[in-house]
Amino acid sequence: MAERDAEPDPGRGDDEEREPLLPPDEEAAWAQIVAGYDDEPQAGEAAPAVRSYTVYAAGTGPRDWQAPDDEDEEHFVPPEPPPLPESDTTTKFGWVAALGGPLLLLAAVLLRFDLTWWLLTLGVGGFIGGCLTLATRLRPGGEDDDDPGSGAVV
Repeated sequence: MAERDAEPDPGRGDDEEREPLLPPDEEAAWAQIVAGYDDEPQAGEAAPAVRSYTVYAAGTGPRDWQAPDDEDEEHFVPPEPPPLPESDTTTKFGWVAALGGPLLLLAAVLLRFDLTWWLLTLGVGGFIGGCLTLATRLRPGGEDDDDPGSGAVV
């Protein structure tokens, strides 16, 4: 077909546009469409060259899911967690000093107090002393050394 388009037609000039050659049944279909362009379709009558399509559901999606209505089944209810262990007074003062020292210095800066030697000593010393107190009170091993979650035992 490319060879036929490349060769010039001796009966036509190059300036004229060629009409595409359609099969006779397609030409008749186009002629029928053009002839009935302004016609109104009658009720119950299908228009010529009209195709019908059937659309099928694509299936179910995540929004089509519904929870089961069985409310009588037993659901898992976790047990009450054990109470937190009581801490001793030294640990409590360690936390107050470790957190209170920087908060004291931050409050002094925000409220525009003069940073005197005793305020700086109390803030920095409280932070360092509280951290050291908490670090020395750490236990090297837990109460339950046979705990299976503590890692591999050789």
